[in-house]
Amino acid sequence: MSEQTPPAPGLENNGKEAPSLAELGRRGDDLAAQIRAHLGARGPVRRSVYRFRDYTIQPDRRLEAEPYSFTMQCAECGDFSEPFTSGADGTAWAVTHLKANTSHLAYREIITRPYRFEPGAWQ
Repeated sequence: MSEQTPPAPGLENNGKEAPSLAELGRRGDDLAAQIRAHLGARGPVRRSVYRFRDYTIQPDRRLEAEPYSFTMQCAECGDFSEPFTSGADGTAWAVTHLKANTSHLAYREIITRPYRFEPGAWQ
């Protein structure tokens, strides 16, 4: 007398005959073909890898960096000078503007300085 192993719960065949190994193989091949058709030219699913790194922002002192520029603005009327490469040229513009507008006594210097992010170590 041989002992039979009872089917696992939930896997009973409800009175149907269990599929043969050949049938299971054919079903597996059909499923693989469906997966290939679904993925198309993309092929298998690829995983992404993310790498992180720290960055530090600082004034750009490279030779190819754009130059600093200095612009003067009259605080009374809002008029601007053209950008200069030195602050002294901006104060000369303010003197000329004051001579033409003697009541304009307040000015602002606007300095444009290029900055650059420097990449740090990978994490």
